[in-house]
Amino acid sequence: MEALPVCNSNRWREVFEAKGKNKQTLLSKLIEKAPGAAETVLDKCIQRSPHSRRSYHYTITYDFRLLDPGPVSNADKAGKRFYGLSELLENRRENLIQHELARKLLQSKWKKFGFPFYAMSLLMYLAFVALLTAFMLTERKQVKFPQKTTTNFFSEDDFKPKSKFNQAICYAGMAFLIFHMLKEFYQIYLQKWMYFLSIQNLLDWAIYVTGFIYFLAFGASIQKLREGNFAWECGTVCIFLSYTNLIFLTRAIQNLGLYVTMFIEVLKTLLRVIAMFMMFILAYALVFYILFKEQVRTGSDFFRTWRIQECGK
Repeated sequence: MEALPVCNSNRWREVFEAKGKNKQTLLSKLIEKAPGAAETVLDKCIQRSPHSRRSYHYTITYDFRLLDPGPVSNADKAGKRFYGLSELLENRRENLIQHELARKLLQSKWKKFGFPFYAMSLLMYLAFVALLTAFMLTERKQVKFPQKTTTNFFSEDDFKPKSKFNQAICYAGMAFLIFHMLKEFYQIYLQKWMYFLSIQNLLDWAIYVTGFIYFLAFGASIQKLREGNFAWECGTVCIFLSYTNLIFLTRAIQNLGLYVTMFIEVLKTLLRVIAMFMMFILAYALVFYILFKEQVRTGSDFFRTWRIQECGK
């Protein structure tokens, strides 16, 4: 390949730091047309000290200047700024995305920019889940669900927060959910129909809608929401999905992410196995229904099961 001699020359850095007539970097062209040569360049951006790997003085130096030149004078004629990780994703260079230099650059960006926002978002969500849990437990402790009668309504006092602290939680929870629903609408505006392909987005909407209905039943005098157990049913769905979503959010934490991924994979496998057994159970049930439809139901469940086993013999 013509690009390899240039990559292996002593002045390779000068060549790759220069730009063409359209101000496009050479590394960008290699990523697009010669990924093998681009991998050689990325290898050269990693410098290892001559010491033994077990030595205290052993160091690895990563040079990110070619993958991330920075915003200064780094735009082509179209005004597009070169960023190596974005180029790798756009050209679907999976082997280069897994390269050590690309992974280290992504880790450094995450620690510098991503993790502070993630930590703040996670703490806010933890506070929401904790307050929702406290609110539901304290309110449920003093509420007795009505039996199924002709009216089947709660009393007005059942939907009045039992303390000022619970009242503050109610309004704070609605404000939190409204803010996040507005944020989701903005994401829909940016992503269009692609937004609805993410299961995480659908899970978020289920949490926000059910949680808002539950808090609204306590914060506003809407009789329809207080009919039957609808508001409390929404609350239970909300708190279950909130804790489920909390598990998914911890995937970004280094010490917990592996176990969350293992849990998700095991859950997927379990659902596949259950689906297979459900087909077997359905086939088994249909056969016995067809063969023993006219059998008279007499005796207890134990003797009916024994009779079926005897007939099978």
